[in-house]
Amino acid sequence: MPVQPDPDPRDESHSGEVIDPFDMPDEADESFVPPEPPPLPIFSPATVLAALAVLTGLTLVIFPGFLSSFLGVSTELALVLSAGLLFTGVSVLIARLRNPDPEDLIDSGSDPGAQV
Repeated sequence: MPVQPDPDPRDESHSGEVIDPFDMPDEADESFVPPEPPPLPIFSPATVLAALAVLTGLTLVIFPGFLSSFLGVSTELALVLSAGLLFTGVSVLIARLRNPDPEDLIDSGSDPGAQV
C-alpha cells in the first residue's frame, strides 16, 4: 500500500476551519493599561553647552561665510573657530559619558549583562 503524503497546509481546500491569527477577542485590548512613561531626563548645563558647541561648529563648517558676513572675520578664522567648537563639544560630551563600576550595578540589583 503506497504512503499518502500529508496535505499541504497552504492548501485551503482541505476540510477544517481556517483560523485567522489577527482575529483576537476585543476583551484583551480593553484590559491592557500601559504603565506611566518615565520622566524626561534633566540635562546638566555642561551637556547643553557642549551640544550647542557641536551644533554651532557644524553650522560654521557648512556655512563659514555666515560668521564673516556678520562679524567681519575671515573665512579661515571662522573655519578654525568651528573646528575648535567641534573638538571642544565632542570632547566634553565624551568625557561626561558615564561608565559605572560593574560591582555597583550588581549591588544595586540591576544586571550588567554578559561579562566576557
